[in-house]
Amino acid sequence: MAECVNITTLFGGRVSVFCVELVHVQKLLSELLPNLESEYLDELLIELVTQYGKRAVTQEDTTVCSLTIVVPKRVINVEIHQPFEQIESLLATLSSGPFKVSIAS
Repeated sequence: MAECVNITTLFGGRVSVFCVELVHVQKLLSELLPNLESEYLDELLIELVTQYGKRAVTQEDTTVCSLTIVVPKRVINVEIHQPFEQIESLLATLSSGPFKVSIAS
C-alpha cells in the first residue's frame, strides 16, 4: 500500500479527512507553493493540515485557504486564494481511497 498523508479540511462546520498518496501531496504542494524548496516536499511526512474559511458573503467572494504545513524543524504558513469547491474537488480527485466526513463538535 502506498504511503499516504491525511489532509483534514474544515469548512462550514464540516470536517473531511482525505487520505492522499504522498506523491500526489507533493505534486499538489509544488503547484500551490512553487517557491517551496523541494527538500521540504521530500520531508513532508509528519502532518498536513488545511483550514478553510469564508472571508465575505457575496457570490463573487473567493474562499481563503489558510494552509499550515508542518515539516521537520519548520512550519510554513501561506494563504491560497481559490474557490473552496475547486480545492475540495482536487483533493477528492487525488484521494487514494474513500474519505470520511464528520460534523465538527
